[in-house]
Amino acid sequence: MKPGDVVAGTLQGAIQTKVRPAVVIASGKYLTERQDVLLGILTTRVPPMVASTDYFLAD
Repeated sequence: MKPGDVVAGTLQGAIQTKVRPAVVIASGKYLTERQDVLLGILTTRVPPMVASTDYFLAD
């Protein structure tokens, strides 16, 4: 995977278990040095912000 790739899958811990899209937001360096990947979930529902690091992307 590389930054910007869009992937689809079920998200662990999600209330509904249908396939959801997400985008890879980790840097290339991060991905070569670690075994995990950072994803940003793509959704039309705006959940409540629960942490100071949450961010809403606008057009």
